[in-house]
Amino acid sequence: MKKLIPVILLLMIVLTAVVLFTESDKNNDELTIVTTFYPPAEFASQITKEKFNVINITSGGVEPHDFEPSPQDIVKIRNADLFIINGNDLDHWAEELVEENKEINSINLSEYITSERGNDPHFWLDPVHAIDLVKAISERIIEIDKENEKLYIENTDKYIDVLNKLNQEFRVGLANCSQRKIVVSHDAFEYLGDRYDIEIINISGVTPEEEPSAMKLAEISDKVKEYNIKYIFYETLVSPNLANTIAQEAGAETLVLDPIEGLSNEDVKAGENYLSIMRNNLNNLKLAMNCE
Repeated sequence: MKKLIPVILLLMIVLTAVVLFTESDKNNDELTIVTTFYPPAEFASQITKEKFNVINITSGGVEPHDFEPSPQDIVKIRNADLFIINGNDLDHWAEELVEENKEINSINLSEYITSERGNDPHFWLDPVHAIDLVKAISERIIEIDKENEKLYIENTDKYIDVLNKLNQEFRVGLANCSQRKIVVSHDAFEYLGDRYDIEIINISGVTPEEEPSAMKLAEISDKVKEYNIKYIFYETLVSPNLANTIAQEAGAETLVLDPIEGLSNEDVKAGENYLSIMRNNLNNLKLAMNCE
């Protein structure tokens, strides 16, 4: 019995701390948005500017596919004015959390995307779909803070103008290219490929952890040689080993094509954001696809 007393005391301390933390958050009048990964956080920040505190649960270079929230994360979500989920199983833990806690005010972005890509969750990589997401997020923000509706509409319109310009940059930049096939680290770029007529060859599956067999790696290497592909794309948040292996085998080079599932610490220090990374992607695509 004596051994149980320290354990019971420890549990009481932890529970008390959680309660106090929760209550302190509830007493905070600051409007808060919590997102499951980077792009929705960036979109929400562009709409709200300083009016909301926008929290990305997977900041700090965390890859979102297999993320599991901490108790502190759950407290932030439950106390947020809006919880933004991507959906299509990118953040399955968040979908389950909302299903079990109906009181959480949430938005599932996948419900605003009309596409033939099925359950592919990587729609933010298409600038046109990014506009759809910004519009959906903006509507929900206005519902929460009607008083500042005019400001949110102005910010939304300005950001949509920028995204329209980004779409035009991709259309023009990738219009005249001698190579329309690319090899990428994981199956994240089909929306981008559909929009700009690029044939995507994936090394891994929808999540980076779905590693290919030795036979598939050999098949991809053969395709690289057959189609005279000069560059293999890798990502910033996952290991480049598979891309390097194929590149070495096929006599190709490597380049970054970022799925923007999160910002690395280096990205943050350099002041990168969704727009700058998308433009970096465009520059690397133009090089790999030999565009005029």
